[in-house]
Parts: sequence; C-alpha cells; structure tokens
Amino acid sequence: MAVEKSRQRHYDLIILDLDMPIMSGYEACKKIRADDSGEEGIKELLHIDKHLMVEESKENVFTKTKVEPLIIALSALVNQTVYNKCMECGFDDVSKNDYIYNKF
Repeated sequence: MAVEKSRQRHYDLIILDLDMPIMSGYEACKKIRADDSGEEGIKELLHIDKHLMVEESKENVFTKTKVEPLIIALSALVNQTVYNKCMECGFDDVSKNDYIYNKF
C-alpha cells in the first residue's frame, strides 16, 4: 500500500514499519527508492534561462533537482544490524516504535 501511494503522489515524509504483513518495510523502501531514481523522480524546481547564465559551458546544478521523500523506518528492535540493513535499503533514519508513537 505504501509503495502504491507513493506512486500516486509525492510525499515529503514516509514512515514505514519494518514488519508489515504483505511486504516488509525493507522491500517497500527499496521499491519507493527505485521509483524515485528514474526520470519521473526528477522535478524542475528552478528554471534559469540560458541568457541569464554567465557561462553556458558551466552546468547549472539548480536547474533540476531530485526530489525524494524522507523515509523513516520503525521497529520494535533497533540495533546496529537493523540500522545497517535500513541504510542499505535506502532509509534515511531508524526509530523505535514507542518513541515515534509517544511524540505524535
């Protein structure tokens, strides 16, 4: 469901539990990141006309910027192994379930 929702619209923040019934949070994060890595993941945020650029040979890094959601993993158990696996899958951070639930 999270993967489908992320395909329908852009979210700034996605929070995924690692233990979901149909697809794990690890798999969902990989799929969301894979969807964002293609051409559709590139959004034009700032357009600068060529005549405004001082040197046409210089690439303007501000013309196109990749817009990716911040993806946070939730888990009842957070240790170094879980953290490393989350980073490999493309998560931005990991938090214990009770910490996030108490904050919200």
